[in-house]
Amino acid sequence: MGAAAQISRRERIMSKKRCPGRKLFDGKNYETVVRKLCTAWARDCTDSEAAAFAGISKAALSGFLKNNPLISEQKERLKQTPVLKARETLHRAIEEGDAGLALKYLERKLKEEFSPLRLHAGEFTGKIEPVAPDVWVFRDDIAGINAAIEREITEIRALQKSMKTK
Repeated sequence: MGAAAQISRRERIMSKKRCPGRKLFDGKNYETVVRKLCTAWARDCTDSEAAAFAGISKAALSGFLKNNPLISEQKERLKQTPVLKARETLHRAIEEGDAGLALKYLERKLKEEFSPLRLHAGEFTGKIEPVAPDVWVFRDDIAGINAAIEREITEIRALQKSMKTK
């Protein structure tokens, strides 16, 4: 074997040792893949969805995140984008005078004060009590629900009593 053939064989072996295994993202453009991942995460996609959107495997994404903690932190920040945009939209609508939306916001944020339905504190009494005047349109529905709850409670007590006597 000639010296040139031996050198080229040695170079091939050395080059293989420097870059073992599969290329990152199967040789796809790094910047393109990362940009697509960031776009997907900003839309609150799961890792599986983000990997599919970027055209890479979930395993490649998992390894990439494991080896790049800064990208992993950026992912968590990007996943908050839709929530922040929704809050911004909500507050903009309230500032523009959307009273219905303002009330819904308060009903969820300050349940004790603004919720149209109130459950008694402590043990559940088995009755739902309407407290807002506009909820009275549902009084027949609420009465039906309370009657069904009462029947269920009676049936449960009967079953408990029969189990104790056996």
